[in-house]
Amino acid sequence: MTALAKFIIVTGADNRPPMLDKPMYETWKSRMELYIQGKEHGRIILNLVENGPLFWPTIEQEDGTVRLKIYEELSDKEKLQADYDLKATNIVLQGLTPDVYSLVNHHKVAKEIQDRVKLLMQGTSLSKQERECKLYNEFEKFSHIHIKMEMVSSCSGKDKFITACSYFTNTFKEIMKAQALASKLPRL
Repeated sequence: MTALAKFIIVTGADNRPPMLDKPMYETWKSRMELYIQGKEHGRIILNLVENGPLFWPTIEQEDGTVRLKIYEELSDKEKLQADYDLKATNIVLQGLTPDVYSLVNHHKVAKEIQDRVKLLMQGTSLSKQERECKLYNEFEKFSHIHIKMEMVSSCSGKDKFITACSYFTNTFKEIMKAQALASKLPRL
């Protein structure tokens, strides 16, 4: 075993948040919450992910204009919260797949990123009713093919071959029509 492998085993390899699995968003979310809570000051970081970041304090300047404080002007408590804002954003971004990351990486606040990911993943998961419909459609197609195959097997010789070719040609045409229609649908 290499020294690096021993080092990883000794430290527990707790340096990477769980990766997003698109069809299982809710599972990923709960695993992320547990991962964040396990970090030092995890409750603070989780609060930032769920409720949003620190609102940077402002300073009124001598000329009457108001500006945001720079990091060096923050109190120790405000600096700590600003640091954890950044840490929360990094944890959430590190748990995303590259395709999802590219869609949300322009957001700089963990809560906004989490909200965008949730919206994206709602569109990819199928509801129970949709899964049932899909299952029934697949079963119907299978039943249809099974009946046709029985019809083909009841024929003999040349008729069996002609019936089978006719059936599969019609099935191929139906598949091509369905693909043509699907290609015209807007992409999500």
